[in-house]
Amino acid sequence: MQSTTISMTYTSISENVTANITSDNGTTASSKKVLSLLDQLNQYDEFKAAVVINNYYLYVLCALGIPGSACALITICRMKPLTSSSVYMAMLSLVDAMNLVFKLLYLLLTLYDVRLFDNGCRTMFFIGTFLMHYSNWLLVSMTIERFIAIWFPLQVTKLCTKRRAFINMIVLAIILMALNFQFYWTTVELPHKVYVWQCSFMDEYVHFITKVWYWIDGAAYSIVPFILLLIFNTMIILGIKMASSKQRMLTNKIDKTQNTDKIKHQQQITIMLVSISVVFIILTMPNCAFFIMQDYWDYTKDVHTYAQYFLVYNIVFFLSDLNHAINFYMYFLSGRKFRTMFINMICCCRKKPLRRPYSTTMTQMSSVSMRNGSAFNTTLSSQQDILKNSANGTDHSSNSTVNTIA
Repeated sequence: MQSTTISMTYTSISENVTANITSDNGTTASSKKVLSLLDQLNQYDEFKAAVVINNYYLYVLCALGIPGSACALITICRMKPLTSSSVYMAMLSLVDAMNLVFKLLYLLLTLYDVRLFDNGCRTMFFIGTFLMHYSNWLLVSMTIERFIAIWFPLQVTKLCTKRRAFINMIVLAIILMALNFQFYWTTVELPHKVYVWQCSFMDEYVHFITKVWYWIDGAAYSIVPFILLLIFNTMIILGIKMASSKQRMLTNKIDKTQNTDKIKHQQQITIMLVSISVVFIILTMPNCAFFIMQDYWDYTKDVHTYAQYFLVYNIVFFLSDLNHAINFYMYFLSGRKFRTMFINMICCCRKKPLRRPYSTTMTQMSSVSMRNGSAFNTTLSSQQDILKNSANGTDHSSNSTVNTIA
């Protein structure tokens, strides 16, 4: 299956070896020579490195990404006020964690030859591919929202709301689920000569999967999001200075401090989301090139070429899956407010704010008590003076002293 859903495993290469690859002496491999061909592949450093990456990279990404996504989700939900950007970031953290969990689950089920039956295979392929597509398109939605905030600041409060964010996420999920629903009539569980059972495709749909779905999957997962993120991030970077100057022009003198804080907050969000998008573009670029160039690479002509292909294959999918594991760390490095909130949440050492009105009154009372013995005696004597002055008809200037202490 040439799809973004499933990564190759060490044992699955035997099927490709026996089906297509010719050995170094030019003879075609047969099923009886699987072990000898695997021995030939093990002679190459490229293949050994690919096997190490394939066997362990998912465990490393899960160890980094699942706790990171959980921390990101909790931190974002604690940040007030909750904006549309926060809604997207929280959903992206959740989907990233689900992506990693689902990949690890499928790997373990396959490793221990657990039967999934037809419906289980269909569900695994459907959910796995949907989550990968959905994660990348959430990032595209976040970037488009930032583009609107930069280029159309007067419309941002109308267009970029939490309600619209929720509606957009629901519509996006429906479209991508409809796109991947074909797995429910193309996928079956079949006996396998290496595994006990393997999720595969019906014979009548092999052409559709390899020639049509291959490009639909590649476009939805990496190519189209890559192009959109490249365009919108370029526009965002070019428009940051223009947007900042426009926001300063709209700043009122009375609310100057408040609006300046809002501008800085928006800039922090923009920097954080642009950083995440740029990293996504860098990590996804090899996947896009691999999807386009794979049909032009005759990697089955000999064993050494296939070893090189297997290494490139694993590196490409490692970089693509790395996107689901590093978003929390990008939030932490590029977002000052997020970083402060997370550190305070972990350390539980936030300083209590000073209550200035109460503090000022107490300071005044302390200074009075130092001069006159105690605040209570001063207040009592002042009240006696008021009574005397009222009886004698004198000026009530001492009333100001009482009001000051009270």
